[in-house]
Order: sequence, then C-alpha cells, then structure tokens
Amino acid sequence: MQQKYGAPIPDAQVEELADYLARNYGVTTNSAVAPSHAAQSSSVSSISANTGALDGLQLATKYGCFGCHNTTQKIVGPAYRDIAAKYKSDPDPLGKIDQQIHNGGAGKWGPIIMPPFPQVTTVETKILAEWIMGLK
Repeated sequence: MQQKYGAPIPDAQVEELADYLARNYGVTTNSAVAPSHAAQSSSVSSISANTGALDGLQLATKYGCFGCHNTTQKIVGPAYRDIAAKYKSDPDPLGKIDQQIHNGGAGKWGPIIMPPFPQVTTVETKILAEWIMGLK
C-alpha cells in the first residue's frame, strides 16, 4: 500500500487502520455496517423507511464514517468541522468532498489513506457534503 499511495503508516496506527478496513471492506460487502453501529443501523433503517431518505448524520452512520471521523475531533481522519473550515472559501466544496468520498486518497490531511467508497450514491454524497459543510 505504501508503494501505491506513497503514504507510510506509523506502527501505532496499523491496528486501527486494519480494524477499519476489516469493518468496512471485510467478508461481507463494502456497504456492510460495522458491528459497533448495529444498534444505530436499525434506527437508521426505520427512519429511512418512514421518510424515504436519510440525512447527513444518518448516512455517515450507515456507511461507518464515524469509525474514522468525528464532527469535532480528529480520529483517524479529520473532524468534519475541520473539513468544513478548510473548504469554506473553496468555490466547489461539494465537488471536493464528493471526489474524496468516491475516490479516496491520502496526503490532504496526513499520511493515513482514506479508502474509496464507490457504493455511496451521488445523491447520498451530496447530502453528506452539504451536512459536513453546514457544521460550524
């Protein structure tokens, strides 16, 4: 992975990254919900059935984003509020967030690689990006 992306992974972060990858890209599918979010998932599903659509917080829960991100603190990836602050004056913040979600990448926020999430639909990505940019 280091050769492909040029991002060394510190020994202290290997286990955390391996857990994240196993949770989100493990034996089942890419859209599998992590076991730690199973209780949240059932409430997200019931909300989805009632409204027909999920909001940004519900989508972040559905796709396991909180395994690496938090709204206010850096975990593995940057805090969502830091992302909003970085792209606040960018002419196309939704496009940048969309690209990061669908293509993944490394180097913008540190050495840890964000894997791509191609299973997130364009509509869901827009909802997530708008939610992130709305955080202050």
